[in-house]
Amino acid sequence: MQATLTDCTGIDEEIQTQLEEIEVVTELTKRCIAENSQMAQNQEEYAARYNGFVERYEKAKTRVEELRSIKTARQARRMPLAHSCLRCRSWTRFPNLTKSSG
Repeated sequence: MQATLTDCTGIDEEIQTQLEEIEVVTELTKRCIAENSQMAQNQEEYAARYNGFVERYEKAKTRVEELRSIKTARQARRMPLAHSCLRCRSWTRFPNLTKSSG
């Protein structure tokens, strides 16, 4: 149960996917800027392309931040869950510890 509640495999994979998206968008943005500086273009079209890349970048960046926050929260659950599991095990191994004497 602990492994299921604290597993971050899917989160790590999605983080990697989003980081790759950020790399791709960064490269596309650089090319867009270079093209604009090297040849005359319709500036409205350029701005639309550029803003589209910026929007993709921000969306991926925000998602990475969300995923890292979720991952941190899951990892923080590990210690309390492990502690609870150890307490449960000790109660079942030593049932007299949970009963009051007398």
